[in-house]
Amino acid sequence: MIGSNQGWRLNGAFLVLLVLALVILTRVYLYATTWGEAYRAQSLKENLRLFDLPANRGDIYDCQMNLLASSVPMYELRIDFGVQTMEKSAFDRQVDELASGLADIFPDVSRLLWKTKLIQARFAKNPNRYWLLRKGVSFGTLAQVRKLPMLKDESTMRGGLVAIQTNRRVMPYGDLAARTIGYLKNDTSRIGIEKGLDTVLAGTPGLVLKQRMGGGVWKPMGEGVQREPKHGQSVVTTLDIRLQEIAHESLIKAMESHKARLGCAILLETRTGKVRAMVNLVRNQKGAAYGEWNQVAYGYPVEPGSVFKLASLMAGVADGHWNLNDTVEMGSYVFNSGSYQIQDDHRYGARMSVEEIFSKSSNVGISKLLHRGYSAQPKRYFDRLRAFGLDRRMSLPLLEDPKPLYRDPDHRGWSASDLYSTGIGYSMQITPLQLLAFYNGVVNHGIRQEPCLVEGSSKPRGTRILEKRHAEAARRMMRRVAVDGTVKEQMKGLTFGIGGKTGTARLRNEQGSTSENRHRAMFIGYFPDPDPQYTCLVMIEEPSAGIYYASMVAAPVFRDIAEQTMAIKEYRPNIQPSIPSKGISKTVETHEVRVQSPDDLIGMEASAAVWALERQGYLVSVQGKGRVRRFLGNLNSNKPGQRVTLLLGA
Repeated sequence: MIGSNQGWRLNGAFLVLLVLALVILTRVYLYATTWGEAYRAQSLKENLRLFDLPANRGDIYDCQMNLLASSVPMYELRIDFGVQTMEKSAFDRQVDELASGLADIFPDVSRLLWKTKLIQARFAKNPNRYWLLRKGVSFGTLAQVRKLPMLKDESTMRGGLVAIQTNRRVMPYGDLAARTIGYLKNDTSRIGIEKGLDTVLAGTPGLVLKQRMGGGVWKPMGEGVQREPKHGQSVVTTLDIRLQEIAHESLIKAMESHKARLGCAILLETRTGKVRAMVNLVRNQKGAAYGEWNQVAYGYPVEPGSVFKLASLMAGVADGHWNLNDTVEMGSYVFNSGSYQIQDDHRYGARMSVEEIFSKSSNVGISKLLHRGYSAQPKRYFDRLRAFGLDRRMSLPLLEDPKPLYRDPDHRGWSASDLYSTGIGYSMQITPLQLLAFYNGVVNHGIRQEPCLVEGSSKPRGTRILEKRHAEAARRMMRRVAVDGTVKEQMKGLTFGIGGKTGTARLRNEQGSTSENRHRAMFIGYFPDPDPQYTCLVMIEEPSAGIYYASMVAAPVFRDIAEQTMAIKEYRPNIQPSIPSKGISKTVETHEVRVQSPDDLIGMEASAAVWALERQGYLVSVQGKGRVRRFLGNLNSNKPGQRVTLLLGA
């Protein structure tokens, strides 16, 4: 028999267990009813979240609608092993076929290894319902993966493939204009047009609802888009990628030959100020390669040297202190003013005209003219530079360029010698583009057009900075530089006229003194003469192969750019019925070619093919050099402005 005390203990334990059971059942009931709603809501809140749905970023084009930068959709592929198509029987039956298909698409992993990976992921102790398959997959590859068993959408059940789209920014032309186009890495690492026009290109993100999966991964819900994104607008730049390539290749060839540290080349359309090419090249730290790693043309202030003499001479002409026919007594070709002394390396006679002083680049001649015109009132000289716009920043959608700096009479460190030093391109800081904008205004009959980089953007009308007759006189001086001045040898044999100015400046050392063995070579000019279409600047800094004069380093690059640009211009010849030559009427023959099929183009000269297509209303892009080897496009379209591409080869 069980004792009474033992019975009470058993009854007590039973009652305790009964109470506990009732408490548990009560809490289970409450979780399933009253409390459950709150906990389920809390769980749902913790596992569902709204995320930004990125907008498609706008594309960037050149002036011929060649794509310079675009966002290419890329995908991160994952497998959800919890869907119905992944149940054990279906998985066992189709895993071999799935592994074989993945090996065909991603051959870097064998079929056997794919099968092993899939089995391990599917039957893991703690299965990952969002298993990473591959990152950085293109849309074409995604389409192939979607056809594989267990991953494709079946008629009655959803496949196990989850594709998360991201966008990768690509530049089809690689390094060409890379610093000007720019890039996007993060909020603190953005440059170029990508940064300057970010608000236009970026668009407005939408909202998408995502569910948290294992491992902290968030998966988009099937119908989770709460707000569609507003996609960014595209931007058409003034750049011409064909001219950009010409300038890039010409500059990098010269820099490699002269073992230079950095350089730039800028090509402006004279009448409009549109930037058709802007090259920025810097040697890397190892000295092994050049790339667009800094904005040299737009953001790098320099002492330009003798190319600034055009501004000095035209200041005196505009202020009435001299004209081009005035002469200067040169004496011993030495100029002294207080502690300032300068002398020329060459002598050209007892007297030199203003035009000769420019074409021969005489430092003494410039200094004597400035002393004559401005020594009593030096502030008037700097006022004239400001009237030329030589104190202005450029308003391109890039980083803010530094404001030009001068040691004028208002400067704390001003001395009388700064007038003469500035006159020959020292004691100042100005970027290459700021200086080229002035030259372009002179060449453009005295009307300054501010450089622009975006087609269709509103810009103020040009500003007259020189009387037309004075601008024509300046062009005559520049033309003489090529005919019998510092670059006459380098410009021999050109089939069109050019004008320009050389400048070879000494760089300063850490103490601020000019160096004997570090130089900056610059040439600024226009072409063709007498009807300028382009104004061009070439700058090469620290050539170290034994030659540093601008006439030998920078001017040949200008010539190369000009010749190739004019060759492209000849794709669009003007048909003139007759050209009088010494009283004889000469007919210019043109050959009418009607292109009816791509076969008609194969083997044709590029100029003839482009001309024929453009006369039929097509917009033509050209890639490569030589004759037509391949045609891309639709010749059967009747739409005006249909774009086609010619691929050239030897």
